[in-house]
Amino acid sequence: MAYENASNQRKEMIASKFKEMLRTKSLSKISVSELIRQCGINRKTFYYHFEDIFALLKWTMEQETIKIIRQYDLFRDYETVIEIIGDYIEKNHSMLYNIYNSVGRNQLHRFFFESFRELIESVVGEAAKITDCRVSEEYTAFLIDFYTEGIAGSMVREISKPSHYRKEVLSEYIFATFRGMLQSLKDAEENRL
Repeated sequence: MAYENASNQRKEMIASKFKEMLRTKSLSKISVSELIRQCGINRKTFYYHFEDIFALLKWTMEQETIKIIRQYDLFRDYETVIEIIGDYIEKNHSMLYNIYNSVGRNQLHRFFFESFRELIESVVGEAAKITDCRVSEEYTAFLIDFYTEGIAGSMVREISKPSHYRKEVLSEYIFATFRGMLQSLKDAEENRL
């Protein structure tokens, strides 16, 4: 247990230095050599914890968003979850903007899609239970992909703007869209989708 705590602390320290660097330079300009020098660790220590810079990026973002979000009942607390995501984007906009400029829209979109798909799946599943709607697996999969694509795309679009992030507007749009999910399920059941 003590070893695991020490390992997590080391990972968090590396991630913290990495985030500092990302605030001022693009991901493509950050090398493992420079990062380990900033952290005061050797190359072997870095590679023990992370396969590469992209694995560090994924771990860092997951620790700061996905891990926190999983503590909530996504259907009932979706407003809180959206606020957490919005706050994260707002607080880390310069870092995320530099990531966007380094990896591009498609890579960042894929990361968000993969990260949020499971979460959206639970929201759609809970919505189906609450409305007691019976819809096909095919339509359920469509809804999950539709909402996940929409959220991932909206996040990337907001991040891609150099200095104009509208957290409140994005949150309201997502709230309205999620409320519409209940009606979508009812309509799908009625139309036997």
